[in-house]
Amino acid sequence: MILLVSLFIVVRDAGAQDGGETEPAAEEVGEKSTAPKRHKMALVPSIGYNPDDGMGLGVFGDVVRLPLEGDARPHVSAVSLRAIVQFKPTQIGWESQFGLSWFPRPNGDTEARFCMTTTGRNWDWWFGLGQGTVRDRSMDTSDDRVPDAHHRFRNYQVHTDARLLRQLTGRLSAFGGIGFTWVWLGVREGTLLEQDAAAGGVTGVAGGATLGADVGLQVDGRDVRVDPVRGGLLRGMAQMNVGPEGLWGRTMFDLRGYLGPRSGVVVLAAELLVQAAFGAVPFYEQGVIAGFETRQRTMTGERGARGLDRGRLRGPYGALGHLEFRIRPPGLRLFHWLFLRLAPVLWVDAVRVDTPGAFGDGPPLQPGFGGGVRLCFNEVTMTRLDIGTAPEAMLTADGEETRWTFALYATLGHAF
Repeated sequence: MILLVSLFIVVRDAGAQDGGETEPAAEEVGEKSTAPKRHKMALVPSIGYNPDDGMGLGVFGDVVRLPLEGDARPHVSAVSLRAIVQFKPTQIGWESQFGLSWFPRPNGDTEARFCMTTTGRNWDWWFGLGQGTVRDRSMDTSDDRVPDAHHRFRNYQVHTDARLLRQLTGRLSAFGGIGFTWVWLGVREGTLLEQDAAAGGVTGVAGGATLGADVGLQVDGRDVRVDPVRGGLLRGMAQMNVGPEGLWGRTMFDLRGYLGPRSGVVVLAAELLVQAAFGAVPFYEQGVIAGFETRQRTMTGERGARGLDRGRLRGPYGALGHLEFRIRPPGLRLFHWLFLRLAPVLWVDAVRVDTPGAFGDGPPLQPGFGGGVRLCFNEVTMTRLDIGTAPEAMLTADGEETRWTFALYATLGHAF
């Protein structure tokens, strides 16, 4: 929900790269750093919008302690913080993320990460499970203070996890971690969620605490992390959780590729992600993508299939595809400490979700289309503005029809 950065409060030695998102990420290892020992700091105010949560006001920033000359570490330690309050008529919410990255050894082959996130959404979305779900607008909601209130529920979460990443050889790394999530939910009387819970179609409406663990492997061949021009990323992981409803888990495979000339004037970027969940998956985790990003990814929404609301399509099995054509013209140095680059983007997204009893329902693929711009600061922080649309199945008093949505995303970092 970050729009465009309006002011750098503090920026020092900002030419080094970090992970782009609010969680510090490991850079390439194996090359010895020639940087002297110093710190990099940035504190940036933010204002943004997305169709789910409305306007948002907040701040994000980072502090990076760079290594001694001769170290192979991309940094010794990095701390990041993001906090934003979101408001929309009849609703208010918040997000906050804190991330810590630490390379304890000078050879840079082991990284320790910790993150804590909190989210509060007065009105989150539930449309049911499967590719064939429709937005029901046949009901009279004129007396409801929230439009489409029969699709809404309250969702407050606190999540924390700790993880180790270990370079095995070359660009191959292994990772593993443990996590804890606490959820409080408010299910409104007469909503679709209440009906599905009463019919036994969903689990997890009581909320509660969940413990989890995950392991995985990744091959990271991207030339840089913030705005890749060439290379790719292959990641596979498995996750097991135990919560109030019992055991459940997920497996996920994520393949990303970036193709462009070494000059980086244009880039063709693509991602294909597939996921399968099993066991007593809580309804609010359906359509959520497993991973260790500080900010949660979902099958639809600002970091999924754009043009659709967050949670518009949910299911235990899913596939998500992104294709972007990125134009990267030369940037402009305004001051010795501030370099800006404005980059237009055209994109196409597609998503497919399924449930065991409803394979093949709905359209084969749910597409989304749009474009936007990226504003990159010092090749360290990337802000994103996307405008898009998607055909959405909707039920009205006159029957089922298709409407074309309008979505505006102003946030931090590329979609992938």
